[in-house]
Amino acid sequence: MVAKLANLADGLTYVSETDAPFEHVCFPTIKQMSTANVAKAAGIENANLVTETDYEKFFRRLTENKDWFGPIEKEQAKRFRKLKELLEKELSDIKVFRFGKIRIDILILGKNKEGKVEGLRTFSVET
Repeated sequence: MVAKLANLADGLTYVSETDAPFEHVCFPTIKQMSTANVAKAAGIENANLVTETDYEKFFRRLTENKDWFGPIEKEQAKRFRKLKELLEKELSDIKVFRFGKIRIDILILGKNKEGKVEGLRTFSVET
């Protein structure tokens, strides 16, 4: 799955006040996917500022086509749809965690077929 994720995520960015790349992450030591366990494994110091976002809602903005989209935007939305499909195929119990207030660490995580927590990480800047 690592190679598939890396291939699909390559060149995709999460657009906010900055464009941030996606990176593959795997946390084999997490047994239960709680905000505290995810924060500790991901090296996030302030786990108090956390929200769990709906997976479908998170990807909706990235995957839908808008009337004003040109060929580049349409291709990106298509790639995000493929990425979402791969995550759904390969992972179960998918959750989206957002840590922080202005610079927000975003982790899209689920359990792979071996039971390890795996997924993608990016960040957003929101002032």
